[in-house]
Amino acid sequence: MTAMSELIATMLCVLQRPEPAALVSLQEALLAEVAPGAARAEALATAGEFHGYLLDLRGRLSARQYSQLAAWLDVAAMGLVAFENFMADKPTDLRGLITGLLAEGAMVVANRQHIKAWDVEAQTPHDHAAWYLRDAYWRLSESTLPELSSSERLARLRSLVTPAQTVRVSSERIVALGRLFQILLLIQVSQLAPRAQSVN
Repeated sequence: MTAMSELIATMLCVLQRPEPAALVSLQEALLAEVAPGAARAEALATAGEFHGYLLDLRGRLSARQYSQLAAWLDVAAMGLVAFENFMADKPTDLRGLITGLLAEGAMVVANRQHIKAWDVEAQTPHDHAAWYLRDAYWRLSESTLPELSSSERLARLRSLVTPAQTVRVSSERIVALGRLFQILLLIQVSQLAPRAQSVN
């Protein structure tokens, strides 16, 4: 498998069935196949935070609940199309991508009749994840939309992250935060993948 296909394959696993093992594989691909630099460091940090969040949840949820969670985070349809567009250098509307993936996640959760309000013991893992995501999306916004004023940037950031913190049902909160991690990794890895071709 080439460096490019290894990185893509591991990212697809994170989109299709995000579990700690998939994120370990992504970490290994980033370390082995992508040249050191700030962009790689950011992708590694995001993968590490998502890995930690999933490990924390796995420790708090039953095996059945965790399996359901992993299935709900499957963004195969829309996420894979978006990833292919990134890889083909097709223009992608980030705001539309984020809105679509988050809406799709909410729909998946809402359509499950057997969803119960999981009482995940502490709010801490969610708050920690939201803190990291707020900072990471702010930095992404600064690099992709430098023309925004601070107030506009903050308003967009709040519209993105705040819903994941304000929903009352734990399963919906987990899916919303998980989707935000997946989208961020999708963007970060897509920006790195072309560089991976030249690294041995």
